[in-house]
Amino acid sequence: MSKRAGRRSFQEAKRIRRLFVRENAKSLSVLGVFVVIIAIAVVLVEVLVLRSKAGAWFAAGAATAGMGWAVWYLLEFDGSRRLRDAGRAEQLTSGLFRKLSDGGWYVVDHIEFAGFDVDHVAVGPAGVFAVETKHTNVPWKVTPAGLEGPYRDPVFQARENSRKIRLLLKSEGVSVPVTPALMLWGRGAPRLDAGCTVIGDVAVVNGNQVDEWLSEFPEAQLDQGAIEAVREVLQRFVERRDSYIGRTAIR
Repeated sequence: MSKRAGRRSFQEAKRIRRLFVRENAKSLSVLGVFVVIIAIAVVLVEVLVLRSKAGAWFAAGAATAGMGWAVWYLLEFDGSRRLRDAGRAEQLTSGLFRKLSDGGWYVVDHIEFAGFDVDHVAVGPAGVFAVETKHTNVPWKVTPAGLEGPYRDPVFQARENSRKIRLLLKSEGVSVPVTPALMLWGRGAPRLDAGCTVIGDVAVVNGNQVDEWLSEFPEAQLDQGAIEAVREVLQRFVERRDSYIGRTAIR
């Protein structure tokens, strides 16, 4: 699995989690001490009053599990879950295209520009796809104008990603069409006929139905030379961008 897929979401989720723990360290410590005291009290009752070593071990295990559950439940309120879900969804999308590598497909994840990033660019015999990935547990509704859901219009975002990738390739002498695609994951992703619907020029795909979408791909649009040219441009750009970000971070 690509280490780049979902990287920004996971990094932000970790930052939020660390901040939450730091700001709530006292509450988390009090909770831990309280559970430990209860566990010790229960064990003492089992051993000294009820004379049951087996019961003591069971009580200790239950108390440990209860403490873990309580801490997990509290951490669910730190606000990072949405970002973790987003990161996992990006990993799923990346994995789908990587499974097609035997068919001549490549996927480059997390192509970062100033102020935003393109989640994935998949290139193979059927063409070049700039893919935006979204996860939602809130139902999204498909309309002729776009998607009605919990976030700002992801259809517009997918279209802008496609434009940016097309211009990047063209600047390096590779002029090929780039199809904008939006991959949806989560309980709120709408069920789509054939796994996909098209809004304007954007292919909107339910990730759980991706096999249906792939089965409808057109015959080969790009030869191997064009596929390699696209991949090389994207890889060079990612390497230069990562190098630049690394140098600026050290300063």
